[in-house]
Amino acid sequence: MKKLAYVFVLIFWLAVAAAFGQCPPGTWSLNVTVNPDQYPEETSWYIMTFFGDTLLEGGPYTNIVDYEPQYAGICLPVEYCDLSLPILTNFKTNPELYPKGSKTASTNVMSSVALMKFTKDSHPIIYDEISEFVFNENSEYEIILKNGKTRILLGSNMLSRKIKYLDSFQKTIKDNKQITDFKYIDLRFDNQVIVKEA
Repeated sequence: MKKLAYVFVLIFWLAVAAAFGQCPPGTWSLNVTVNPDQYPEETSWYIMTFFGDTLLEGGPYTNIVDYEPQYAGICLPVEYCDLSLPILTNFKTNPELYPKGSKTASTNVMSSVALMKFTKDSHPIIYDEISEFVFNENSEYEIILKNGKTRILLGSNMLSRKIKYLDSFQKTIKDNKQITDFKYIDLRFDNQVIVKEA
């Protein structure tokens, strides 16, 4: 019981510190801003650990006036900092795929997380350029870079191999161009890189 009380006090103290914008050493600040639409009562969210512990949650928002933004924040220990994911776009949102307190049942989300971890560990220069990871209408994966204009088309299979192709392509062009100089880089075909300049 003493350990549980200590954990509660620690989490409460970290939440208070985050609210004032100052996190203690060995932690980092996670801040969430929710900009509601005309149906704020339909908006709920939560951030959980891999083990299913809820770190932060909000909503539904029932007393909002004039689409007023809602803020939340917490200081998290560094062990939660292992992998920051880019935005995941166009993935299914069926509630049964994201059971509260459990690991996601979405194979597409799990594949995306595994690919991002592989990219971060093996190709950090590429990883640092990624803003968004998209599951498109053709059931294929795409990456959008931080410049907001470069799309990398990966296709639907052998995704780690495609990241290796991208890394090889980047090394080949490094004296003249960057991958951000292209409108798209198409890696969907074996042993080919098709590009269109921006």
